[in-house]
Amino acid sequence: MTSDSHIGRRYPTLEFREEDINRGFELFIDSIAADRPDVFIHGGDLFDTVFPPGNIFDRGLSLIQSIPQPEEPVTIRELVHGESNPSNIFITHGNHDGTADARCDSGYFSVIKYFDSMSLCNYMDVRKRGEEIYIPRFVVEGGGISLGLQGLGHRSISQFQNLFSIVEPIENVDANVLVIHQSVAELTAPYTPGEILPLDLFADRGFNLVLAGHTHKIGDDRVGGTRFIVPGSSERIDSGEFGEGKGYYLIRVGPGGDIEAGLRKIDVDQIRKIRKYEVDVDGLSGSEITDQCVGAVTDPDLMDALVYFLLRGHTPHGHMDVDRKDVEDRLVERGARAVKVNTEKVVRKDIGELMERGDISIKVTEETFQKLFAERTIRDLSGTPIRDPSVIALLSRAAYGIFRAYEREEKQDVQSILEKELLGIAEAIHREEAGSDED
Repeated sequence: MTSDSHIGRRYPTLEFREEDINRGFELFIDSIAADRPDVFIHGGDLFDTVFPPGNIFDRGLSLIQSIPQPEEPVTIRELVHGESNPSNIFITHGNHDGTADARCDSGYFSVIKYFDSMSLCNYMDVRKRGEEIYIPRFVVEGGGISLGLQGLGHRSISQFQNLFSIVEPIENVDANVLVIHQSVAELTAPYTPGEILPLDLFADRGFNLVLAGHTHKIGDDRVGGTRFIVPGSSERIDSGEFGEGKGYYLIRVGPGGDIEAGLRKIDVDQIRKIRKYEVDVDGLSGSEITDQCVGAVTDPDLMDALVYFLLRGHTPHGHMDVDRKDVEDRLVERGARAVKVNTEKVVRKDIGELMERGDISIKVTEETFQKLFAERTIRDLSGTPIRDPSVIALLSRAAYGIFRAYEREEKQDVQSILEKELLGIAEAIHREEAGSDED
């Protein structure tokens, strides 16, 4: 079982990573060739977009067709309307490759439906026949074992809960498996804040195993009689995963619902070496930060590697002290393909001091700048102190926007921010001065 392959994922500043992600799913398929599982399950986000470009669709089609067939044939039945395909491949949609669409009978569209129509897979999600809305209920039989299999693709929490009320385990099978593409309470890291299903939704529902996509971090836990498995992504999709291993789960179901599941690691360094370093730059500036980053790289072989730094600390001018190009140039000389430097945890020293006096647990926000400006007397060009709260609020908003723009490495946004905010700031200061003259 795997999930979150994100075929076709594009990176504006790291174009070569698109092919890395595609090769991640290829490497996974190569890895399961020796196992030749009876059933192949994908937990959603096979593609990175709802409407992938033609070449990416063809790539996914080719990859699905290359999934190895089982050594012994399995029997597949769909109990509701018998619309299942002979394929032993089961896929649901994720938030990337599925979307609400009133033009579809089921109210949801996913490109996976095309694979189902070509008998390449069994699409696990809501279907509609006439006025009836139902969820396909599959029974897979092979080797003397019967497996009940159902799935629901990604939806809003309220939509999922409403549909889940009609999901019931299948009787007279050895084990019932549910496949979803959602975050589940504390059992899975909340990949999308605000979209977390409560654990008690699944309690005592009769499912032996819940397989969850969506969260890219590997997880395996048990609550009561239900085991929860999260296979994670098949490659390192986001920077938060750069230091993690990847793999897939090989699951064996025995008589009476006995489940054995083991994680099979995949050496994704075969695709590209990615090295992640967390570097403390507290109190440093300029070339000292560059030296600290370069010195943290312990791998002697960086050929074609992607090197990622997460910097932490309070420096004299915050992220302005970090020379990203200098860091990259020094490591490219050692063979690295690209270098990314994240300064989200780097703050200007005086802002850091302000936060340490009581707000250290919060992120830098507009309010942080307001506190900073309120504690220090800000003056206009004539030297007159600015005390009007509305003016300070405008200045804080502009400062925060610039802070975030540099953090995102989108310096071109700074000009846009200044153009939008400066006129309002000037007008507010003028009103304040006019009010002072009247007094």
